[in-house]
This record gives sequence, structure tokens and C-alpha cells, in this order.
Amino acid sequence: MKPLANFWICLLALALWPVQGGATEVGEYELKTAYLYNFALFTTWPQTWAPEAGKTMAVCTIGDDQFGTAIEQLHGRVIRGKRIVVRRDIALDQASTCHMLYIAESEQGKLAAILEALRGTSVLTVSEAPADSSKPAVAGGPAASNPSRCVITLFLEDKRLMFEVDSAAARQAGLSMSSRLLYLARHVY
Repeated sequence: MKPLANFWICLLALALWPVQGGATEVGEYELKTAYLYNFALFTTWPQTWAPEAGKTMAVCTIGDDQFGTAIEQLHGRVIRGKRIVVRRDIALDQASTCHMLYIAESEQGKLAAILEALRGTSVLTVSEAPADSSKPAVAGGPAASNPSRCVITLFLEDKRLMFEVDSAAARQAGLSMSSRLLYLARHVY
């Protein structure tokens, strides 16, 4: 079996695995790390975008990301010839130098300002839904209640980590997302 197919099967298995609980269950931030890798794997950035020209892919976090050491597993992995570099708790003025920006729940109050600062860039924005909202956008959850939306929003539903994709935000950023990724999304709007 091809390595890409193996990784795809692993992501699907992780998506079906409960987030919290016993010793055999995957921790929430280990699972989020796997999701971030696959978001990068199945997204294409425009060739004209400045950070894309280098030999590295910057995966950044802003705010109190709660990943612990889990996200460091991405550091050094290679996607389409680019080595992943993890940069944590960056300042807002550094966000436009990232390929992917994970916006921690601690930054929800600043989400509109963060997205405005990234307007005109091709940064893949990923955020956590607020803890008090676990319903997807279609049912009136996190993205539907917030006019400033990230390309991808992560949320828990029945103790499972899910994600939704704002395809308009992806198009605006010039990002192309694989149909395989969109198929796994809880909602695409």
C-alpha cells in the first residue's frame, strides 16, 4: 500500500476514535496534530505566494495552544518537498509568514483582528470552536455565529474531534483543498 494511502487510513481511524477517556484512546492534541498534518498534506498553496517559494513549510500557533509536545512531532516532516518547521505562540505581525496558522481558543476574542491581519495572504487558518459551542455551523454552531471565519474550524461532537471547512475563506486565501479532505469534513459551506 502507498504511504499516502496508509496515512489517509490512519487519519480516518483517528477521526473515528474518541478523544477523551481511557488509556487506549488518543489525546485531543495528538489527534489535532494529526489533523494539522493532513490539512497541510491535502491543501495546495498558490505558487506565487512568497512563503511557498522556500524549502520549508511553517506551521504556526498563536495563543495558548495546549499542544504540549504533540505538535513538535510535525517538525522536520516533509510535504511535497518542503520540511515542516513548527513555530509556536507567534506574534500577530509574524502570522503572514506562516503557511498554516493554528489559532488557539484563547484567541477567540481576537479572531476578527487576526483574520483581518491575514487578508490578502494565503495562510491556511485553523481555529478551535469556543468551548461553549460544540455544534457545527449548519446547526448554528461556532462558524455560523461568527462572521469572521477561519478556513477550518475544529470542534468536539459526541467526544469526537470533527472539523468544518469554509470553502469561501479557502478560495479567498487562494487555497485549493483536496476532495479527500473535504469528504472527511463534518460540514463544508
